Amino acid sequence: MQQDGGCMATGASRLGITSAAQTINARACSAAFKVELQNACGAPVVAGAAVTVTFTSSTTTTEFFGDGACIGKPSSFQIPAGSSTLSVYFNEQAQTMPTLTASATGLDAGTQTQTVACAAGEKACGVVRCVPTAACCLDADCTGAKLCETATNECHVPKCVGLPANCFSGDYKPYDGGTIQITGSAFSPKCVQVGFNASVKFSGFGHSVEQSCGDNDLNISNFGSTTTVTGFSGFNAYGFRCMDHPTNSFQVGAIKR
Repeated sequence: MQQDGGCMATGASRLGITSAAQTINARACSAAFKVELQNACGAPVVAGAAVTVTFTSSTTTTEFFGDGACIGKPSSFQIPAGSSTLSVYFNEQAQTMPTLTASATGLDAGTQTQTVACAAGEKACGVVRCVPTAACCLDADCTGAKLCETATNECHVPKCVGLPANCFSGDYKPYDGGTIQITGSAFSPKCVQVGFNASVKFSGFGHSVEQSCGDNDLNISNFGSTTTVTGFSGFNAYGFRCMDHPTNSFQVGAIKR
């Protein structure tokens, strides 16, 4: 068969990508990724029998679908007999540039690189997902003692490990409703036990308090040199430290329900 430019070709020899490279948002469904059965000259060839096409990606997170809503995943993709084209759809969970490959037995493969970006109001969280701009990806995105929980991309204080402030069971004293003083050398009292729906006050000139660990994040409000803490819902101990001197091992305390 004679083609323009002097190309001679008979029969199908390759898979060509006929759709333009795409730029899509993470988690969005792409437009049609179109594959064509072609001869060596790039002209379409009608398949005499169904041609099974395998789709792969340079990333491990690309998923391929048979519909424009990215819902159905056929067990196989085929260019049907009597046709020369096949359309599939893809999506990605994170910002990346995957190179997609369409291949079939006995044919040269077709490849094309796509661009996937995080949507407006999102940021890349490593190479695995996009998250809201205000969310955390790393512990460094959090403040104080809080750590980034990868499942939710939220900052929370960690669970207490061991004995917070080294307070043993017999060390806890009932909270008398007064103010726990934070000085340059200690929390006084250091180990306090409270009741349900307790509201605890801390005070210390130049020594603010922050939660270091616990079953849940407590509600902490500051007014002048006084800090009020509420929200004690767990039955295990909560740890506290001086926000201004977080590495001082002696400026620590614990509260237990």
